[in-house]
Amino acid sequence: MAASVNKNLNTISTMKNFLKNLGIIIILIGVIILVIKTLSSGLSNAPLAIGGGLIVIGLIVQIVLGRYID
Repeated sequence: MAASVNKNLNTISTMKNFLKNLGIIIILIGVIILVIKTLSSGLSNAPLAIGGGLIVIGLIVQIVLGRYID
């Protein structure tokens, strides 16, 4: 019984750590998209919009989740 409780607490702790870093992960995905767009020779603005949008969404997620998760 105690091992099951410890496993559940460890899972909850792992999820909290993941959620704390979720905004940063989203921002990094946006930055990677922008870097790939810069290094490629495409003429589309869609990757710029997607990368910029992900950066803004990641910033908002980081702020909101940072307030609710300790």
